[in-house]
Amino acid sequence: MQYACPRPNIGIWDHRTDAAIRGHSFCSFLAPVLWQELWRRMQAAGIAAEWADVMGDSGRPQETALELRSKRSATRTQGLGAVGRIANCVGVRMPPLVRCEEGENRG
Repeated sequence: MQYACPRPNIGIWDHRTDAAIRGHSFCSFLAPVLWQELWRRMQAAGIAAEWADVMGDSGRPQETALELRSKRSATRTQGLGAVGRIANCVGVRMPPLVRCEEGENRG
């Protein structure tokens, strides 16, 4: 299979069970198909991100839980960089920056 896009290095896999071998065989087929579709969508959207940019940005978003007077909420960092642009180009909606949750009464 010819690739029109760079492929990420996924490292060495350890196969100790038949299920692991079957799972890796399936993923070895599915991953290049998904990667090629992602690359196609990124090119169509005009996004020129390298794999290192994507992986570097994927760990950047963080979430913090807050609690005040038995009310809980969570805030997260904004999806900037390659991850935010790629999420938009594939139609994935990022979660809200602030999320309020129902708290327990501890009065």
